[in-house]
Amino acid sequence: MSKTKLLIIDSQHAVGSTTNPNDFTVNINNQYLDNVKKVSLVGLRTINSVYNVNAGNNVIDYISGVAKQVVVPVGQYTATDFINAVNAAQTDFTLFLNPLTFKFEWASVGAPITIVKTDISSELIGLTSDLVDAVGGVTLVSQLTPDLSGLSIIYVSSSALGHSHSILSNSVNSNIISAVGVNSPFGAPIYYVSDTRDESDNHKYESHQTITKIDIQLLNHNYKPCQLQSNCHLIFKVYY
Repeated sequence: MSKTKLLIIDSQHAVGSTTNPNDFTVNINNQYLDNVKKVSLVGLRTINSVYNVNAGNNVIDYISGVAKQVVVPVGQYTATDFINAVNAAQTDFTLFLNPLTFKFEWASVGAPITIVKTDISSELIGLTSDLVDAVGGVTLVSQLTPDLSGLSIIYVSSSALGHSHSILSNSVNSNIISAVGVNSPFGAPIYYVSDTRDESDNHKYESHQTITKIDIQLLNHNYKPCQLQSNCHLIFKVYY
């Protein structure tokens, strides 16, 4: 029968002078974890402190004569607040929300304009491709409804523990070891406790491992840093 031990990790104990709860490394208390057969995430606690408009999605690129950007201040926005912030930041177009389709519409002030799809803000503003008004005065419509829902999932990734055991849909190997769904609204605690009887999330190693330090990356549904602003507490079950 395998022996087990709980490994408790807190981002407050990160190595280095800067504590980043989205990407940190901890030493294992100067202790070695020898002959590790497999690990699984059994608990996670943090605060949903991820703004729906954050450093990962707050830039809108567009072209009006020349390439320009709108940088929306980081914060928690309703659709109305977001529209007001975008309209206050520039004078080339007016953004509004269609009350029937719930999609963003972009009305230029008369000059040709292109709203550029980028990996940064396309999901937030509902773009799947560029919106192009080649003549001016045309109202452009986003292809999808805007996504201001904020954090929906946390992928826990670690090169020390994951060993490229996951494969993303683009066939790229990944160190993701677990996924935690987020149903908590902004500002509320996120709790995750696994059913330890279910071993489907266990990461088994081809050979026994010795672990001296562990790196943790917390990623959102786009596999980018979550932008958490609060400490994260994780519990792993280690099998020998």
